[in-house]
Amino acid sequence: MRDRTEELKEGIRDSEDEEMKLVLNSDDDPFFQQVAEVRQCLMDLERFVSEMKTKQLKILGSPLPDDRDVKELQSLRDQIKTRAQAARSHIQKLERKDSGDDVGNMDDRVRKTQREVLSRGFVEVMSRCHEIQSEYRQRNVERIHRQLQITGVTVTEEKMEEMLETGKQEVFTANLMLDTQVTKQTLNEIETRREEIFKLERSIRDLHDMFMYMAMEVEAQGEMIDNIESCVSHSVDYVEKAKTDTRSAVTSQRHSRKKKIMIFVCVSVLVLVIIAVVVGLVA
Repeated sequence: MRDRTEELKEGIRDSEDEEMKLVLNSDDDPFFQQVAEVRQCLMDLERFVSEMKTKQLKILGSPLPDDRDVKELQSLRDQIKTRAQAARSHIQKLERKDSGDDVGNMDDRVRKTQREVLSRGFVEVMSRCHEIQSEYRQRNVERIHRQLQITGVTVTEEKMEEMLETGKQEVFTANLMLDTQVTKQTLNEIETRREEIFKLERSIRDLHDMFMYMAMEVEAQGEMIDNIESCVSHSVDYVEKAKTDTRSAVTSQRHSRKKKIMIFVCVSVLVLVIIAVVVGLVA
């Protein structure tokens, strides 16, 4: 049953692909020009996010990151923000172009599919960006925590978060400067990590709203797709059950026909026997 469901879904997808090939030949259509713009934005975002991850790992591997690496990382964050805004803007334009009442023809179905695919692509790349940034933040916090422990300062997780959120780290660094065992390099690393976390949190806030908007849009699409898949699955189950019932009915009908023939033969033989007996008696 499950295999048949997958076959049916594959058939639907293949049919849609063929339809899409026909419609996507319209290069002059403003809708598909917008589609091309979104695709380019998504490719740029994928590249920037990958480069950002590489740069973050490099910075994490150095106690005192090179200023050039820090500036390049911030530049990548800015580019991600710019391209994400452009992608969201183009997708919103696609929504407006796709708001017609006639949604039954092939062209409208292809346009709707294109918009949903691009929306999902945007959410996926931005989810990956958020995960990479969150991991980077956590590792910077761990570095600060470790440096404070080395200097003999015990800080709980709650205190650490409060310190980062309120900017009270200067109190810690001021106290640390009184300790002759604390080197200037350690203080510089703590301060560098703190600044990185502030920049990172600002970047996350900037991307949050547009990400949430598209995520809710895609979630709604997902529920609709799940309903469609459920209907397809139920339809396949119904078809399979109908086939089984039909086979049972045919088999039953065959058996019934055989019984009738056998009864007819038996009755015929019995009649012939009776006739033969009667004829014998008369004779």
